[in-house]
Amino acid sequence: MKNLFKLSLILLVLSTTLNGRNKDDSASVLSEKFLIS
Repeated sequence: MKNLFKLSLILLVLSTTLNGRNKDDSASVLSEKFLIS
């Protein structure tokens, strides 16, 4: 269940980053957090 939640969150972050990179840097920060952890 945890892995599924993490995967969906990563997909959400990726989609938001692809849709609007200049909107907010929080998406990239979140993705970096998940890549590190």
